[in-house]
Amino acid sequence: MEELHSEGKLALIAIDQDRPRSGIEIDASESTPWLIGGGVLSAPSQEMPGLQLADALAFGLGRRFRRYAEYDRGQPSDLDVAAIAPLAALNGRSRSLHEEAHNSAQSRNSN
Repeated sequence: MEELHSEGKLALIAIDQDRPRSGIEIDASESTPWLIGGGVLSAPSQEMPGLQLADALAFGLGRRFRRYAEYDRGQPSDLDVAAIAPLAALNGRSRSLHEEAHNSAQSRNSN
C-alpha cells in the first residue's frame, strides 16, 4: 500500500466483512486516509464486484492446489478448467505488490 502511495498512484483496498455490516464501511483498524474512500473499505462481498472477483480467483487457485494430481496427469475436469480460467486471464494484466516487495527486500539485503 505504501509503495502505491509513495508513487502518487490511486489505490483502493476492499476487504470482505469480518462481521455483519449494513453496507460498505471504512475499517477503522487501518490508518490509511490517502486511500480512495478514506481508508480500507469493508463490505459484504455481494456489494463489491472486486470482492466477488477475489472470491472467484481464490476458489480457482484453491481448486488448482487441491486437484494438482489431475492437472499433473493432464486430466483436469471441465470445472477445474473453468475455475482456473479467471486467474489465467490475469496473466500479464496484474501487478504483484508481494513480488515487488520481495524483490526490493532482496535488493536491499544484497547491498
